[in-house]
Amino acid sequence: NKLLCYVIRARGLPALDTDDPLELPSSDPTVSLTIPHNAESFESKTVWKTLTPTFNEYVEFYHLEDLGFPLTVSLADKDVGADDDDDPMGRVDVDLRGLADRRTRRQWYRLRPPEPKMPAGKVELALRWVHDPKLVEPLPWELLDPKDVELPFNALRVYPMRCRSASTAPPTLEAVVSLVRPRAPDSSVDAHERATAPETRPAGTRFTSWKDHFLLPLDDAEPEADDGL
Repeated sequence: NKLLCYVIRARGLPALDTDDPLELPSSDPTVSLTIPHNAESFESKTVWKTLTPTFNEYVEFYHLEDLGFPLTVSLADKDVGADDDDDPMGRVDVDLRGLADRRTRRQWYRLRPPEPKMPAGKVELALRWVHDPKLVEPLPWELLDPKDVELPFNALRVYPMRCRSASTAPPTLEAVVSLVRPRAPDSSVDAHERATAPETRPAGTRFTSWKDHFLLPLDDAEPEADDGL
């Protein structure tokens, strides 16, 4: 489960190197890529003295199991002095949700300049999401190789895997699963509700994973269309 990125080229960039009177105004562009809550990042090579750089650089972001976060593309003018900071040239947040079909998207993206009067350049990227749902989170053997498929229905096995939390959610969460059966005989509510052990999500991420799984009794009645979980 990964994002394939190919940084192709940029055009229409602002000239930020204007100090040398013997040379035309130019820049030394470099590209950086980041994704929120992803530990990986990428910085391209620097293409010196040009406003129309061609990068042709390839990078992969691993463990990208969710397309809800944007790919932030930032261009900067590289400064080589020890005390010099790179000068921003523009950035764009690329919405990755359009890659859910796993097809390659090659597209120009308009940059948002750091200052209103600065030219708004553009950058060309090719992107593709490689995703195998079976590799996101391994399933337990009870679900992959069940031994009781021929037995009568008397329980529902539930495996709460994980959730993607809001950024404001508490760091430690538990999952509570309830089985609602309008047509089933009355029974104890406690028998139809289970909760996982609380788990704390890794720092810098929004995913909480649980390892618990349990059985919810079906009261000797097969599942109905209006049953809910």
